[in-house]
Amino acid sequence: MANKKIIKKVFDEKLNKEETYKNILSKYNKKEKSNWRYILIPVSLIIIVVSLFSVNNINLKKKELKKEGLKEEITTENNSYSDSKKIIKISSYNEDRAFTIKDPKKLEKNVDYIALIRIDSIDGCSRRNLVTNEPVLHIFTYGKATILNVIKGNLEKKQITYHRSGGTLPYLEWLDADIDKDKLLEQNPNHKIDGVPFEDVVVQEKYPNDIDIEIGKTYLAYMIKGTKTDYIIQGYQFGFREIKEINPNNYSNEKSYLESLKVKNNTTGKWESLSLIVDIK
Repeated sequence: MANKKIIKKVFDEKLNKEETYKNILSKYNKKEKSNWRYILIPVSLIIIVVSLFSVNNINLKKKELKKEGLKEEITTENNSYSDSKKIIKISSYNEDRAFTIKDPKKLEKNVDYIALIRIDSIDGCSRRNLVTNEPVLHIFTYGKATILNVIKGNLEKKQITYHRSGGTLPYLEWLDADIDKDKLLEQNPNHKIDGVPFEDVVVQEKYPNDIDIEIGKTYLAYMIKGTKTDYIIQGYQFGFREIKEINPNNYSNEKSYLESLKVKNNTTGKWESLSLIVDIK
């Protein structure tokens, strides 16, 4: 049955209006074996192309990714987000930056601020600039955080709005911000991905082995300035590292207290002295 559908797709455009699909199959079945290769070769190519696109059915703007030196890995799965949702997972990263963000000293030179921040809220995820509403390439998570201590840069100890790469969006919201929206809709006229309706599909984007943000925890955060009140956390899991067991009631800005703090190595899972990672003044 699958072969019949493929043959129909290959030859429909070459048919005269009077010829029917049934006639084509009849002609095909009567072909000598020596002629099979002329049909099997294009059919095989069609099968390969279809299989390559059936997993995701979405276009990740290859040209833009190439410009940024990004690679992506796409997988789909069910029941990760909820029992009724299908997941499209996107893992994209910049190989050219990988060596920089893994080295604390190199990462430090490429950011404006380093601070200990407490996550007060996770307000949502988006694929649009929250100020201009313009589409952006990647999903990001945003919320409120309080700056507890400034290690690099001129920052007030106050609540800020943070942005951080990665997050989860309903597919329709992800699609609405895509520059290839019309093309993607045209490729999916039934508004389904692998048989699942668009409204039951979500997109998760995450740097490989990155960590999740948790409300109430304190982190060592490497940041750059966004808008007037927004700060963008850089370096994925290398620029966002949990501080061990901080009690807000006992927090101190004293150097001796800060030197006693432990920071998690997100690669090894071990706790390291904060003073070995950054210079505490």
